[in-house]
Amino acid sequence: MVAGLQDKKKSLGSFYKKWDDRFPYRHRSIEHFKDIVDLIERHVGDDLSQSNFRRSALFYSLFLALYELRYGD
Repeated sequence: MVAGLQDKKKSLGSFYKKWDDRFPYRHRSIEHFKDIVDLIERHVGDDLSQSNFRRSALFYSLFLALYELRYGD
């Protein structure tokens, strides 16, 4: 959420190295995360488990698309 879409195999280690001791975006990130999950719940609800978005990769794409629409530049 902080840096947009990433290739986890290439960037995950660098994120841990950079933010392991202190993550200044913690409170904002938690708020935004909860907001997007609530948005999905309100509009999709129980239908999510029957949709293609039940697959992790597709759910992450849905989540990040909504996040970008709501909080992106």
